[in-house]
Amino acid sequence: MTLKIIKSKYDEQRKCFTEDGELLIAASPKSKSKIRLRKNDHFFVGLNSGKISLYGWVEEISEEISLEELVEMVNKCPGKKLIGETDEEIRDQIDLTINSLKNIKPGSAVVCDFKERNFMDKTLIQTVHKVFLRG
Repeated sequence: MTLKIIKSKYDEQRKCFTEDGELLIAASPKSKSKIRLRKNDHFFVGLNSGKISLYGWVEEISEEISLEELVEMVNKCPGKKLIGETDEEIRDQIDLTINSLKNIKPGSAVVCDFKERNFMDKTLIQTVHKVFLRG
């Protein structure tokens, strides 16, 4: 069985400051970026460097990684506080990141942002979805 994950590509112009090939997890909704982003844009956090990336790229891996192994990787990450304070918050962010990739093809660029639940309810929901990049 294969698992879809998000990997990084270093590109300062696209606000991707993580190392090439680094595993990315979506930052928690309450985290604030030190770089200027558009209103509803959010970011990913690299698990090795703790740096942020506006975009990530979907990749399939053949080895199995359990949820607990991912939580442990996040707990060792320099940017842990950007992903979550508690193990429960970290699990929620990992679930959001991994489950959002089910219908996205490997090699696709993805972004993390917020959408309003509906017109009447102004509640924002964090999403990870495919995006088309130029250049």
